Amino acid sequence: MRKSVIQRAARLAIDYVVGDVCVLCQLPITPHQWRDPLTLNGHMCPYCRTVVALNPNSCQHCALPLPNGQRICGRCITAPLVDMALAPVLHQHCGAYLVHQLKFSRGEREALALASFLLTAVHQHYPDTNALPDLLIPVPIAPWTQLRRGYNPSDWLADTLHKQLNVTVANDLLTRRGGPSQRTLTRQQRLRLAKNTFALKRKVAPRALDFQHVAIIDDVLTTGATVAVLARTLRRAGAVRVDVWCATRA
Repeated sequence: MRKSVIQRAARLAIDYVVGDVCVLCQLPITPHQWRDPLTLNGHMCPYCRTVVALNPNSCQHCALPLPNGQRICGRCITAPLVDMALAPVLHQHCGAYLVHQLKFSRGEREALALASFLLTAVHQHYPDTNALPDLLIPVPIAPWTQLRRGYNPSDWLADTLHKQLNVTVANDLLTRRGGPSQRTLTRQQRLRLAKNTFALKRKVAPRALDFQHVAIIDDVLTTGATVAVLARTLRRAGAVRVDVWCATRA
């Protein structure tokens, strides 16, 4: 814990002395380079922003990249993952690097960079503030992982989106059963994720989400198994619409 505090203080000191630098190329960023109508500093220079691989045409229910003109993948025609899925960045090269820094190096600036892409996608897909979800629900991580890491990357993304969109973050509704890290599992093992992986906390009423529109927040969408199990849990708790907003799509 002390080491992470020292590292954070060092980063703040560097930012104060030399100014902001791009999270990818590490070159200084002047204020006019990142000022945009979304009012979110993504800590990324305009040149690096253009080399991030985007996911511009994807399935509206699972964010799987699709050919131009196609809006729903074959699987989601019969069994949609969620009502609306956003994953604006492909999980490769720069996108994968940003997620890795966020998850394993306390990458607060990388979280802001990823959130800036998500925020752009939200503005594109939700016509006005009335269409936004009632709640943002970060994907919970296992208690041991939370204790060891000291933070939940999905919480950081959700908090940034909350500040920009003024949508409440509900990060105290659910608990996650302990188990092996998802990144250590094969695709088939991930797809067999237990149906009781997530549960409402004891203090939460059984129908706490009645008639609510919620958005699941996570850093990367891979097989969709975690989202599928979590979405079912939220619907059982009363949610009438479940969207997912992930920073990247693998």
